[in-house]
Amino acid sequence: MSYGISGIAILALFVNLFTGCDSGYESEVNMSIEVAGIVSISDDRPAKVVIGAFGYHSNTCVNRDGKVYANQSSSDIYLTGRMEIFVGGVCGDSVTEVYGEVTVRELEVGEYKIMSGYDSELQRFRIESDAAYVDIDPVIYDFTVSPIVPDSGELEDTSYHVTISISSVHITVSEIDCEPILKTDIERTGDVINIDIWRVVPNNDSGCDIVIDLFPTSLYNTEIELGTFSVGSYKVVINGSDYLFDVPLSND
Repeated sequence: MSYGISGIAILALFVNLFTGCDSGYESEVNMSIEVAGIVSISDDRPAKVVIGAFGYHSNTCVNRDGKVYANQSSSDIYLTGRMEIFVGGVCGDSVTEVYGEVTVRELEVGEYKIMSGYDSELQRFRIESDAAYVDIDPVIYDFTVSPIVPDSGELEDTSYHVTISISSVHITVSEIDCEPILKTDIERTGDVINIDIWRVVPNNDSGCDIVIDLFPTSLYNTEIELGTFSVGSYKVVINGSDYLFDVPLSND
């Protein structure tokens, strides 16, 4: 078969764009899954869940479209991957991200963990009958303890309103044209407040464009109202992490 000069030039350009190196032969190798996130969860139940995952290669001689596989064991979903590298070529030194997606079907209502092949938890998500949520890693940067001023204008030393300011970071899957919606479950027992924070996975009618972002740069800031507290010391457990705040004896 004869490509002609123009055909060879086009083919060479395609190979360079595809491989990121000058020459070499193809070889498929295992890919360690380092980061994963939920791309979509279907509205029907049992649910169909699409998971996006990233791995890395040490240089640019790799196809950035990888293959991702899922193996479910009870509520744990283990991800493995394969990537196509090009051996013997001239490669760039930069580490290259490789991305792939896998679909897991017939997931019933419940909580699940996405795991790497090395038993490292990558993300948790929850499927309910009418919605779906993913776990987030919130950053707590302020507890605001404000005295409550009654109608009389005199401060009540034992009545303070508490608000938590948080940021949600490292959301691998981000929504464009709409703000993330957070679901907050708060349970207070004495001087301990347990809070679980989840991000709502937008459904097909949300109007959001889903973007896979390995290194997100934007923070989503919000506040959580805890309510009224009397004088004392309190512990807040947020997604498993402990925080402390005090309500002062007086406003002096």
